[in-house]
Amino acid sequence: MNWHIITGEYPPKPGGVSDYTEIVTTAMAKAGLAPRVWTSIDATRANDADFEAGVIEDFGVIVHRLVGRWSPSDLDRMEAAIERTPAPRRFLIQYTPNSWGYKGMNLGFCRFIARRSARGDEIWTVIHEPYYFFKLWDKPARWLIAAANRLMLRTLLGASTRIYITIPYWDSRIRPWAPRGVPIECLPIVSNIPVVNDPVAVEAVRARYAGDGRAIIGCFSTFGDNVERIQAAVLRALAVDRSDRIFLLIGRGSKEFADRLISDKSSLAAKIIATGGLTRNELSIHIQACDVLAQAFPYGISGRNSTIVSALAHGAAITANSGPISEPFWSETDAALIVPGNDIERFAAAVDAILADPARLLAMRTAARRLYDERFSVDRLVARLLSDSGESLIAEFAGAE
Repeated sequence: MNWHIITGEYPPKPGGVSDYTEIVTTAMAKAGLAPRVWTSIDATRANDADFEAGVIEDFGVIVHRLVGRWSPSDLDRMEAAIERTPAPRRFLIQYTPNSWGYKGMNLGFCRFIARRSARGDEIWTVIHEPYYFFKLWDKPARWLIAAANRLMLRTLLGASTRIYITIPYWDSRIRPWAPRGVPIECLPIVSNIPVVNDPVAVEAVRARYAGDGRAIIGCFSTFGDNVERIQAAVLRALAVDRSDRIFLLIGRGSKEFADRLISDKSSLAAKIIATGGLTRNELSIHIQACDVLAQAFPYGISGRNSTIVSALAHGAAITANSGPISEPFWSETDAALIVPGNDIERFAAAVDAILADPARLLAMRTAARRLYDERFSVDRLVARLLSDSGESLIAEFAGAE
């Protein structure tokens, strides 16, 4: 079976799906599966000839970068190139509706996938985000997006022989749009930040930000509108009458978030440090430099939060809150201290309790790494794909000889 990955994002384009897809595809290549990636173009790294033949990247991954924005002519051109690749083919679609341009309303892309299915290709779909949710207070134009997303989802799932979701919460949300008899299974995401083993660099970061012995409470996020209110409330509660700690805001959008937070309460200025965007290696070092991470979410912690999954991989001590999308295992693990709902005072008290108990903090870090290895590691994900396909590493390597 020849594997093809279709994704709207792939490096050097930034984004969680981009990083996820590169890591999974590279792991598949290391396992001997030799996948092809079909994605949108990066003008600095591709031209027409590159698209036709594909560019061989790390570990033999062949990347075809689509010219344009997933328009009908782009899809026709991609389909012609696909037809020249060996059959049988299995497509692994990394799906979010806004990945395919047209303001998230590219029904033509989903019809293209349905056409590939009708021509005998096998379609496996990974749902990262199913659709835009209807909100009564939205503009009517956004209602149109929500409706179009559902039509896209019905078309895509109707062509799929396997459907994966990144969290169990999506099951009930997409089941009305999926064909009967096709299983919907959970395939957790993986960390998109490799762990850098450099204790000297970690200590240098700690010395730079908290050389006076203060605790470092970290928050790793993109600081979008959906998390800003609850995260800001948590940080304010943790900062009240405390001079023994600093707050390290990590990731894109952190500087802007810090500016808004400080303007609202200027006394926080001396306690808050924002990194802005960092490289993967720098992110790894900064996550490890934190004593504890305070990660608040309006709908609760879940395995779809790439920041949480990466924090687990780094053995971070995590405090977070539960919510409607949280999986049951979070309340059963020692890897994170979970506060029910959006109780800010209890959240702040939980962080205080971890910082006051070094033995517990160490145990949480060990449990975090164990949880990641057991549930989220990329090796486990690739093994799952192989198991579901009936293939094995031995069979693949034997076939390649």
